Amino acid sequence: MKSIFLINSPGQLGNCLYRIASLAAYSFEYNIPVYDFSFSKYSIFFEHFRKQYIPMVPKGREAPIEMFHIQKNLRKILRHMMRYNLYKAYNVLEALPDKSVIPVENLHSSKGKTIFFNALFLQNDLLVKKYAKELRDLFSIRKNITRDIAPKYYKIKNSYDEVVAVHIRRGDYATWKDGEFFFELDVYEHFMNEYKAIYLDKKICFLIFSDSDESQGYSFNGLDIYFASGSAIEDLYLMSLCDKIIAPLHSTFSGWASFSGETPIFRITHPNRKIGSFSVNYQLR
Repeated sequence: MKSIFLINSPGQLGNCLYRIASLAAYSFEYNIPVYDFSFSKYSIFFEHFRKQYIPMVPKGREAPIEMFHIQKNLRKILRHMMRYNLYKAYNVLEALPDKSVIPVENLHSSKGKTIFFNALFLQNDLLVKKYAKELRDLFSIRKNITRDIAPKYYKIKNSYDEVVAVHIRRGDYATWKDGEFFFELDVYEHFMNEYKAIYLDKKICFLIFSDSDESQGYSFNGLDIYFASGSAIEDLYLMSLCDKIIAPLHSTFSGWASFSGETPIFRITHPNRKIGSFSVNYQLR
């Protein structure tokens, strides 16, 4: 039987969820175990993974204590084995230098019993959609987190017909792809006003999520605005509860919130684009 190991950990929470969920869908389809050393730093947030020695699909052996330091050392050992060709029955599956995504066909045709997956994402849209329910169950956030966040959301929701999440990306978006999807705050304001104008018969508020405090000093004239201020996992869950999401293209954080909460999302691709259709995200890549 094949086994798949994820060793490298590029990206933060959204990237890691995209990667392991796409491989988990592959695991469901072909009954192949997936071990993700890179997910260990986030596994404590998810009921399925929180007590495992190594984050694994299907469920791995439970650990009685936090095992992150052991996972970290094991990951280093495996990376050295891969680098110096000390493991003879393995295959390293890597993306091309100018790509970050491996097509699922490459994984399926890969030889060897042990596969080291060394890429940012797996292109596996069909299986992700097929196993969407199972994936949402697998990555359900622990109740001690959700039970504190849900009341905060419904306190806002009770006063409005719709709560629309707006994901304002700053940080690395300023330089990634030469800032192509780094939009000024007035661009987000423009899309919020466009959305509000479409639904004049509804009372709408906008819940802003950002990796910067910049937006809190901005005047969003004529809009009902709230700001999320939780941790990454808290904000991820809160965003998934919203009725809609407006976010820049390629954000895995808001993409996962759309997928996990079945929340329709509109992707901003250009500052002059008209607001268009919203749909649930199934492209975890």
